[in-house]
Amino acid sequence: PWKRFVTKTANYSIVAGDNYTMFDSTGASGTVILTLPAIAPGYFFGMTCMTTSILRFTSNEGSNIVGTALTNSSASITAIGGVVYIYSNPAGTKWIAEQHGTQTITYA
Repeated sequence: PWKRFVTKTANYSIVAGDNYTMFDSTGASGTVILTLPAIAPGYFFGMTCMTTSILRFTSNEGSNIVGTALTNSSASITAIGGVVYIYSNPAGTKWIAEQHGTQTITYA
């Protein structure tokens, strides 16, 4: 379903035009934080960890990522091969994070 693939080695604020983008961390030497846009229905993003650095989705609004609780503010992976899909629920009120790789998501 991806429209494009983008490498990020530094923090980045995702915009609406990035919808259906798979981000990766090839070449990153430290934590890369991908800040999600203001939530709305129909958003779908992915990230693939390509280094041993932390790759993290962070909510723009705060505690609206569904993971180990209904009120997480971030979802991270830290090992090569880790993959996370994150998408908005139909009402556009929560981010749903799903693991699709070899590593468990860490929520905060």
